Amino acid sequence: MTANSYDTHSLSLPLRVDPLPLSALSLQRQLHETVAVAVKLGLFKHLRTARTADDLAAELALEKVATFYLLKVLTHLGCLAEKEDRFVNTPLADAYLVDDSYLYLGHEFALQPAADSYGGQLAARLQSRQADKPPEPAWSQERLRQIGVFGLMGAIQETVGICDLSGAGRLLDLGGGHGFYSIAFAQKYPGLRVTVFDLPHIAALAGQFMRAFGVERQVSLVGGNFLTDDIGDNYDAVLCANVLHSDKRDVVLPKVRRALRPGGRIIVRCRVADCADSLENAAAKLRWQACGGRELYTVAEWRSFLSGHGFGDIVVTRFPDIYAILVAVGRGEG
Repeated sequence: MTANSYDTHSLSLPLRVDPLPLSALSLQRQLHETVAVAVKLGLFKHLRTARTADDLAAELALEKVATFYLLKVLTHLGCLAEKEDRFVNTPLADAYLVDDSYLYLGHEFALQPAADSYGGQLAARLQSRQADKPPEPAWSQERLRQIGVFGLMGAIQETVGICDLSGAGRLLDLGGGHGFYSIAFAQKYPGLRVTVFDLPHIAALAGQFMRAFGVERQVSLVGGNFLTDDIGDNYDAVLCANVLHSDKRDVVLPKVRRALRPGGRIIVRCRVADCADSLENAAAKLRWQACGGRELYTVAEWRSFLSGHGFGDIVVTRFPDIYAILVAVGRGEG
């Protein structure tokens, strides 16, 4: 797939060129910087004896939630062992990551990460000592394009694959950003009319990709703030992909229910706390903390959010990663 072959590829299908070699390299860099931050904090010296995450956070004046996820990543890397709720060094860490060992390899992790690097963000999060709501990030076109590219590495294909919109006429992609979800649905369902709703300068980015993939007649763009502006009505389905964070849920979910026609569905893609316990998922949870996220809820809690706002017939699809997709039917007026 070349840079100019947009219209020959369906985004509901896997990318033609597998990005795994580069994404694996990116994960390795993240893990290296994670260990570097732990070494810089002197964490392994404190874990010669078993401690809970809360106890360690108190000793080192670190934020508790991020500390817990850091310890989970280090456990999956083989540096720590976990028993019940306590963490302790493995022989690997005692030999190579405690600075009074003659085998100490801390110099291999002696990074001075820039503030905007992953390591810099993780260190800042750990040392914030609180779990306050972070400021809203600057939603630039380039930031949204990057998020969209990560979505094309499986998330978008998974979502389109499980959501049957063959009988739907209108789809709203709320906070649709890069527009790749909308393009994929439009390509799969030629009779579907799709509306991308996002901030005006972000909707412009989606417009560029709509034209590049040749779906501009099928997809319309609406610029606005979905927290304060009208989002339209009579939709058969509304997609909320990673937009229902924090107090936004209580504002957005009632608006979505009112915007759906009778029997219409909401499609929610969200991070979940009770995902498979793996290195990749632990690293993803820690990255979410480091880069601005604060909350991770269980699938049961997400079900409760939807049912509490009048949605029913909730169907959950879980994936091996930290995400789940919930599809629910709106019931009556919000």
